[in-house]
Amino acid sequence: MISGAAPPRPAAHPQPQQEAERLVTVFTARGSSDQLPPRIRRLQNHLQPRRDYAVRAAVEEADDTDRAFTQQELDRAKSCTPCWPMSGQPGTPPCWP
Repeated sequence: MISGAAPPRPAAHPQPQQEAERLVTVFTARGSSDQLPPRIRRLQNHLQPRRDYAVRAAVEEADDTDRAFTQQELDRAKSCTPCWPMSGQPGTPPCWP
């Protein structure tokens, strides 16, 4: 090939799709709670309602970032040069002081 491009590399595995599916099956089986001792599974079942409640409470709690942008923030963002890919080039103003 005269184009100068590197020739395509062969697949790292002769059957990559089948190998990926096999690995997913293995990891799923090994990560299953069924692999845990009965005492630990009972403890998990006992703690599950508390964990569910904690997740629901966290989802409903407002975060500082859950607010609309102010017009000043939008104007500031539009006026600056994107940080990438021109950051560090001479004459490029920084995005944020």
